Amino acid sequence: MNCVYTYGKASLSYCNQQEYENMKISGVDVSALLCAKYPYHKQIVGYSKNCPKDHLEYLYAIRAKDHIMALNMVDAKEPKYFSDEMILAGIDFIQGELAQGRNVVVVCNKGESRSPTMCLMYMMAHGDFDLNMSHSDVFYKFSKIAKDWNPNAGILQYCVEFWNKIKRGEIIEKVC
Repeated sequence: MNCVYTYGKASLSYCNQQEYENMKISGVDVSALLCAKYPYHKQIVGYSKNCPKDHLEYLYAIRAKDHIMALNMVDAKEPKYFSDEMILAGIDFIQGELAQGRNVVVVCNKGESRSPTMCLMYMMAHGDFDLNMSHSDVFYKFSKIAKDWNPNAGILQYCVEFWNKIKRGEIIEKVC
């Protein structure tokens, strides 16, 4: 598990699927943002092949009493498979859990693309990077924290667009 951010006594970390499963077996009490269609979104929503696009939980599913949110996120090669609605919901989940003093772990299958990039986008929205920085500078600074960060092309392109929207003031809801 890789810690990338602290909020008071709470922390934001990311990990891979196996590390998360081991945490559950060990009884570690964390809030989890699960950035994987398979297995997490499918299990939580309860479908076998594809979630219908008109399903209320198509983009994300929250199980508040369990402190879990699952995103219908695949590690795609194109940014069109990521949406502001999904990402901002994940950011809101992270902020809400951290504000309650809970440690948050962001999980994807390998722990190198979607989960660290989701942590990065939280930090972007939270205002942890100077708006005068280019996305390359932001990525460089983040890579010093998340040394195993290896984003797939789709989420990386989405993240560039997300940063540019923040810089232009289009992502109005800054996380406080």
